[in-house]
Amino acid sequence: MAVVSTSRNHDIKSLNIPDVLIDLLLRHSLTRERVLEMTSDELASLLGIDIDYAKLIQGSLRVLKN
Repeated sequence: MAVVSTSRNHDIKSLNIPDVLIDLLLRHSLTRERVLEMTSDELASLLGIDIDYAKLIQGSLRVLKN
């Protein structure tokens, strides 16, 4: 499934994390705001990833936000 680039997912695409994690976020249509509202457990469960990767994603988004 192709992901259309929008300003909504620009923050996700600019993260300094592995491309495979960015692709997962985009495939689930997650925004920065939504990811930061979730717990690490919720994000890990939704994406089917390890909690440490979920924390990495959220930490990268927090850094980007500042």
